[in-house]
Amino acid sequence: KMQPEAALMHNKLGVSYQSAKMYQQAETSFITSLEVRKVGDGEKNLGAKNVYNQLGNLAYVQGDYEKALENYTKALEIAQAVSGNNHKETATCVSNIAMAYEKMKDYVKALENHLKTAAINKAIDGGAYLGGGIMYSQENRFELEESNEEVAVYYVKVGDLLKEQG
Repeated sequence: KMQPEAALMHNKLGVSYQSAKMYQQAETSFITSLEVRKVGDGEKNLGAKNVYNQLGNLAYVQGDYEKALENYTKALEIAQAVSGNNHKETATCVSNIAMAYEKMKDYVKALENHLKTAAINKAIDGGAYLGGGIMYSQENRFELEESNEEVAVYYVKVGDLLKEQG
């Protein structure tokens, strides 16, 4: 059983390349890790989900938010199939999707996905982290964790868009 070790080695290599900003080599390593995982464990496994998240993160740091969204969506599909809808693995994927939408300036879809993340986390442990410095409290209120002007501006924009849509 060399496949798990080989997949892990390629994955770690990808992380190292990404840290060194050697993005093409990182992508090649992540894709190799994914292919090895698929051979050993099939299409839908948490290892493959993790690689899709890493491919999404790689695209995200390069500013290719559509490609990031595509990979985060693949990761979400696997997380839901393997772990179900109310699981931390699923919440992480939905949160990543929300962040990609934020960067794409699609604030309505970003908020929808932040709220999905909150609902999943609330179902799991009663409290829900939304990301971007926002907490969803047990009293169903939004609270800023820390003063963050960018986050405040973001949520003002979301509020304006929701008002426009009625």
